[in-house]
Amino acid sequence: MTQLKIGTLTIGQAPRPDLVQSLIDAIPHAEIIQVGALDGLTEGELPSPATFLNDDYLLTTRMQNGRLVTVPESFLIPHMASGLKRLEQAGVKAIYLLCAGTFAELESDVLLLKPFVLAHELLTSMGIKKIGIIAPIPEQERPIRERWEGEGFETTVWSADVTSISGLLIDDIKQKQGERHFQALVLDYVGHPAEIAKKLQNRLDIPVIDFGAITVATLKSIL
Repeated sequence: MTQLKIGTLTIGQAPRPDLVQSLIDAIPHAEIIQVGALDGLTEGELPSPATFLNDDYLLTTRMQNGRLVTVPESFLIPHMASGLKRLEQAGVKAIYLLCAGTFAELESDVLLLKPFVLAHELLTSMGIKKIGIIAPIPEQERPIRERWEGEGFETTVWSADVTSISGLLIDDIKQKQGERHFQALVLDYVGHPAEIAKKLQNRLDIPVIDFGAITVATLKSIL
């Protein structure tokens, strides 16, 4: 029997064990093939911040050595398209995009799951248009806000560390929700441990939408 192959595509360099662990836990019988858009490139080959334009959609990711780099989405698109082809040629049944960006231009001959699209569809099906969004780092707050508001959502965006579900974090979320009356909390990041969204959901009375959790659940239900 041929082993099920699932591809993952990150905007940085592969492998990214921190981003795929929840997928491995959910579908342990699958072979996970990891590809990165920046595989084979050095930092010197990336666009210089001096060349960034005001309307560039900037994304922050990691190189294989762990260093954070910021690159425009326009630079990543052709490299990601190439990565998709590599995964298709490897015989994967589905591809999980390990990024919160829209990447509307990216298409594949196999099932391609984009976390932002799945979250958008879920919120729309629930009739929710007013959302609170936790960004992973302050630098991502503006692009995240623009991405969601461009889709017609009313947003409250801030950055916070959700790796430890403390009372202070819960109090902060509840205070913001009380002031802005958002209908759901969105964790706009791929790679949180699976239990993070569950712990938050247990302590909040609004839906918690975690990009990674809904994508892994969708993959598991399909495959």
